[in-house]
Formats: sequence, C-alpha cells, structure tokens
Amino acid sequence: VKFLQTVFIIESLILLFALYQKSKYLHIFAISGFSIVFLSVIVYDILKRSQIALSKIRTLSRMNTNLTKLNRLLKQKNDQYIAMLNKKDNDIQMLSKYSTMAEITAGIAHEIAQPLTGIKSIAQNMMDDINYDEFNHLEALSELQKICTMVDKATYIIDHIRSFNTNNHIYKLIDINSIIMNAVTLTHNQLKKHNIDMMLHLNEAIPKIYGNSISIEQILLNLITNAKDAILEKAKKVSGEYTGQIKIETDSTDDHVIVKIIDNGIGIQPDIQKHIWSPFFTTKKYSQSLGIGLSISKKIIQEHNGEIDIDSTPNEGSIFTIRFLLLK
Repeated sequence: VKFLQTVFIIESLILLFALYQKSKYLHIFAISGFSIVFLSVIVYDILKRSQIALSKIRTLSRMNTNLTKLNRLLKQKNDQYIAMLNKKDNDIQMLSKYSTMAEITAGIAHEIAQPLTGIKSIAQNMMDDINYDEFNHLEALSELQKICTMVDKATYIIDHIRSFNTNNHIYKLIDINSIIMNAVTLTHNQLKKHNIDMMLHLNEAIPKIYGNSISIEQILLNLITNAKDAILEKAKKVSGEYTGQIKIETDSTDDHVIVKIIDNGIGIQPDIQKHIWSPFFTTKKYSQSLGIGLSISKKIIQEHNGEIDIDSTPNEGSIFTIRFLLLK
C-alpha cells in the first residue's frame, strides 16, 4: 500500500511537471503510470478480497465439518433415545398386561380349580368302586372321558394365559368375535362372583380385521374390567335393587368393524372424560390401578388403524365404541 502511495505521488508530480513543460511524452508517461497504479490498486483489492473470502470459506468448511460430525452424533443419540423410548413403551404395555391379569387372577384361579376339583372327585369315586368291587368299565370309560375334557379345559386356560403374557407382535387376519369369547372366558367367573350379567350380541357375518389377537384381547380385558369396577362403584351407592350388566356388541359397515362395550355402571363425569386417555390417570379410589389401561388401549387401537370414543352419562353407564378400519 505504501509503495502504491509513493508511486501515485511521484506520478502526480510527473504529470504536473509535464503539464508545466507542455511535454507530450511526459504527459503520456504520467497517464500510463496512473493507469498502472489504478490497475495495481484494483488487482491488489481483488487479491485482498479473494484472500478474505478464501479465509472465510476455510472457516465455513471447518464449521461445516464440525456441524456434520455433531449432526451425526446427534442422530446416533436420537436413534438411541428412540430405541429406549420404544423399549419403555413395550415395557409399559407389558406392565398393563400384568396389571390386567392381576385384576382377574381370582377368576382364573377358579377356572383352573374347578376342573381339578372335578377330576379329584371322579378319581375318588372310581377308587371307591374298585374297593367295593362295583367297578363298571363303561361307567369308568365315561368318567375318564370327563377327566380328559376337564384337563383340556384347564390346559387351554393355562396356555392362553401363557400366550397372553408373551410380547409377540404377529399381525394377521383375526376374528374379533373369537377374541371377545376368549376375553369373556377369562373374566366369566369374576363377573359371576359379583352377580354381573354378561350379554353378547355378536354379528357372525362381520369380516375379519388385520391385527394382533393378544393386543386386541388386552383392550377388551381392560374395558371389561373397567366396566366391572364402574358397576361395583355404583352398587355401593344404589340403595334399591340393582343388577349390573355388561353388553358387548359387534357389527360392521363398508369401511369398519365396530365393537361396543356397554355397561350400566357409575358412568364418568363430563369434565373427567377428556382425561381418561392420559397415562396414569385413574378415578378408582383406594385401588392398586396404575391408570395406564385406557391409554395403552387407545395406543393399541391406533396401531390397528382404529379409533375409540366414549359416550358416558353419570349414574347411568358408559358406552365405549371401537372402530377398526378395514383394509381394502
């Protein structure tokens, strides 16, 4: 810069001297010098700006490299957190299963104890017949057939409980009516113990839906258990004659398979209805309920391309309506 300034001053003096002397050659020489200085300034400015731009590009390149590394690290962390959330979500769903099974354990124990008691009674009668020389082969064959039937019943219940507690995610075409019957089998004695009537209005012509049978059964068990609790809560407050009823209906339209679980229990207050799908929200007083049954049920239904809603009137009952979208 100082060099160019010095040359500029010298050229200015030469130009003044050329004007004073009226020398054509000095005049041309001075203008040429000015042109060289001007071009040199432009070239210098361009080079300087290029160096600054190049320096900024190098800085941006380093920043971009660092951001790429950081982005890759964040993506790895994000994938890890998603995997952890999915695992926790599965754990909560399994916890909901265990919670549901814990609530109907008494009824299941009765279902298993009943055939065992029958087997013991038949075996004792057969031993008495042998001891008193009154053994009849035809009667024994009939009694053994009864034992086989009772063993099959107990085995079915045990196998069903085992499969219910597995964490399988197999999706296939399933019959919703059969799943309803399985859920009713597990809850039958529990409802009978509390004198609750179960009514089934199942449309046998409905199409199959694509889904996971164990997950759908978990939904039904949650809703049946909730209906039972609502009926028991109402029974505490009703002074007159009252019989609890749970009705399950199935039907279909061109686009959906519809399942309704209807009870005549205590119902749900309007200001509470919007909260029942929230995790860990419960209205059951002095209970061990985790409050995750309905939130898990709604999530499972959404995973099955379905939706669930509620129509509840306080002190009259509730209607849970599930709509499964049919795949075409």
